[in-house]
Amino acid sequence: MNAWVHKLGELKATGDRVAIVTVVGARGSSPCEPGAKMLVTSSDIFGTIGGGRLEYQCTELARDLCAPGANPFIERFPLNASVGQCCGGVVDVLFDPIPDGVPDWLRSLIKLRQQHDSSVLCTNLRDASKKFVVTGVTIHPFSAICPDTVVDRARRNLQACRAAERTDSWFF
Repeated sequence: MNAWVHKLGELKATGDRVAIVTVVGARGSSPCEPGAKMLVTSSDIFGTIGGGRLEYQCTELARDLCAPGANPFIERFPLNASVGQCCGGVVDVLFDPIPDGVPDWLRSLIKLRQQHDSSVLCTNLRDASKKFVVTGVTIHPFSAICPDTVVDRARRNLQACRAAERTDSWFF
């Protein structure tokens, strides 16, 4: 489930341009749950968001984000016959290009995972460049400005081992 953190660290350390593709919402029948992630570079993919036509379309969109200056966005995919899917549900996907270098939030996640500390990445859906990591007792980076309600909900989910959650403007 968290192999993407290690792989993203490897890719960023070697200078690869990467986009994270994250399912942030699913209604009805879909090939994946919210929280499913896939890393996309200009030439490779790591992980899956369920396969099929949905994954193919998302891979193509994410590859465009590997160019400098790309901006994150959310796209809604109805999973019906017109797009080559037969699930019948609807999936919301966050396309998140990661800037050059290794971001602080990723350094924090890698360190916490190496220490076997439970943590959750919180992403602002209105500005995906705003991310912070919540553990049971701290917030990383420590300078992060984050709403107390998001931190509290993320901690409750972490402590209860709950799956991913989406609010109007946050995903964790």
